Amino acid sequence: MIKDNLLSKIFCLIGITLLLSAILTLCIYISISNKIYVSSRIAELTSMGRSIVELIGNDEKISIDGVRGILDINMNFADTKIEVYDASGNTYMLNYRSDVNLENIKPNSIRENIKNNIKNKNTEDILKKVLNGAEVVRETPNYIFVGLPVLSDDNKVIAAVILTRPTPIMDYSSNNSLYLTLIVSTLGVFLIMLLPSYLIVRKIVRPLKQMTTVANAMAKGDFSKRADENERGEVGELAKAINTCVKESEKLELTRRDYVANVSHELRTPIASMRVIGETLKDGLVKDEDKKQKYYDNIVKESIRLSNLVNDLLELSRIQSGNYKIEKNKFFINEILDNVNEIYTNISKDKDIEFVVKKSSKDIEVFSNSEKIEQILIILIDNAFKHTTSGKIEISVNDLKEKIVLNISDTGCGISLNDINHIFERFYKVDKSHSSEGSGLGLSIAKEILTIMNEEISVKSEIGVGSTFSFTIHKSKKK
Repeated sequence: MIKDNLLSKIFCLIGITLLLSAILTLCIYISISNKIYVSSRIAELTSMGRSIVELIGNDEKISIDGVRGILDINMNFADTKIEVYDASGNTYMLNYRSDVNLENIKPNSIRENIKNNIKNKNTEDILKKVLNGAEVVRETPNYIFVGLPVLSDDNKVIAAVILTRPTPIMDYSSNNSLYLTLIVSTLGVFLIMLLPSYLIVRKIVRPLKQMTTVANAMAKGDFSKRADENERGEVGELAKAINTCVKESEKLELTRRDYVANVSHELRTPIASMRVIGETLKDGLVKDEDKKQKYYDNIVKESIRLSNLVNDLLELSRIQSGNYKIEKNKFFINEILDNVNEIYTNISKDKDIEFVVKKSSKDIEVFSNSEKIEQILIILIDNAFKHTTSGKIEISVNDLKEKIVLNISDTGCGISLNDINHIFERFYKVDKSHSSEGSGLGLSIAKEILTIMNEEISVKSEIGVGSTFSFTIHKSKKK
């Protein structure tokens, strides 16, 4: 389950985080504490060396009692070796741990009998640098060396003090209590975090589990369930997104069902009509040749209607596929208006309808697709003829700054407020009784084409007065 998996993952994450935190803390403590411990010992060793330098430098004779006093006070340096050399590098004062061996001799006296006593490479190297006036601090894996020069009043090196002691190692046995404290505190924090973590995870999992239920129901075609959008943060945003997905899926499913139902209905009507006529002719029920010819004409008419319906469906599918591209070119709008005027002038003569095309006073160059614009005009004009029994159909042009607006007005039956909001939907028909006239796809195709070309279409209508469909066409940009 999601709950179990998420809970165990979060607990593991908390446990690993605390463990890594404890290990990192220990490592940092060990690393830093050692350095701090050694640094403090070096500082103390340096302080003691400066005291010895001060005693030697201020007196004409070495104050043995003063040096001894320093050693007695600083008992922590019982394991410290103190060496004092004259300017020539001869040893004249030594202290090995607690066995103090000091003599009342002048700083410049040469003690040949202890010359080069217990010297090593580090001591020799440090001595050379100190006799040149440098203060030296050196740390090796085994020892710490501090070398300080003794200067005369005229800043000449008259002696060198070198202090040596083993590199201090922390007493880790004394730190076991610290390590135990860290381990116990880490375990305590982990135990304390169990209950809050469980409550937080449960709070997170509850809406997630609900969203899973909604998603599973949606997959089975049940769009009635909704996720709780009252949660804050990302969980609430996810719930809103899922609910939006459910709503859109429900709308898409209803559209799909309506689409299938409408296509089935539109196909059934001409097929059924052709079947009835065909069976009538096959059975020899029609003897009159004129009636037979009329029946044949009806078959041709229904087959044309069926063909147009299929073509409209295919075109609408291509347009809505996302891969439908429309090439644009420059042309003059009056050319299109002349073409439709020639087509529909003769058609209007057979009906009690006046067809008028009002062209612009100047021929306007537009940037669009001439074939698609003519197709849209034909769709809108055909729609006007279908819903206008008498009166007038007029085409006019409004010249705006960057585009023009073509208006197709009629004095037909008009469109109600409820119908006008759905007029561009697939298979939607204002007059449901005229099921045999048109496929209900023309206006939808017109809108889809104009949308792809970044144009707009709108409609204004009044029942009993008529309707006006308007769409835009962008002008050709002047160079």
